[in-house]
Amino acid sequence: MAPVDELKSSKYPIMLRIIHWFMVLLILSQFLNIFYLKFFGGENAFTLLMVETHHATGITIFIMLLVRISVRIVGSVPKLPESLFSFAEQRSAKLGHKCLYLLMFAAPITGYLIMDSSIYDVHFYAWSMPSFVFESEQLLETSLTMHNIAVWLLGLGIIGHLLMLLKHYKFKRGVKLLQTML
Repeated sequence: MAPVDELKSSKYPIMLRIIHWFMVLLILSQFLNIFYLKFFGGENAFTLLMVETHHATGITIFIMLLVRISVRIVGSVPKLPESLFSFAEQRSAKLGHKCLYLLMFAAPITGYLIMDSSIYDVHFYAWSMPSFVFESEQLLETSLTMHNIAVWLLGLGIIGHLLMLLKHYKFKRGVKLLQTML
């Protein structure tokens, strides 16, 4: 089988593909939510709903990430053909994915800490979530800074992920990595 055909015929397990695209939608909604809040949000009921949705969606992303990693550990993922991807490219791809996973963990954890260290309770829609830290202005400010850094790096990582996909599509003789995730 030709390397390009080998890549086209191998796919991620269906559960990983569903979780991947669900998380894409959730993370995109988080960025759009914050964009709205920063530029159009005022002090009204809709803005409060958007903030609450942002918090609940962050917790959902964290839960989905735990499920995603569990499915990935139990299952298998397709390997990149050595004839098309050098050892360095394969290692870089693995490192990039690990960084994305780390940032997908960091964003909701620091977001949770923002709420947990503030005067407000953490909620997941109608449910109150456990508190892990005491109210602390210093922890709140540190968590907010770390959250902003994690989110910006995650956004840049996602852009890099998409650029690598386009690069391989254009310069690797038509290899369609996207098909492994569809």
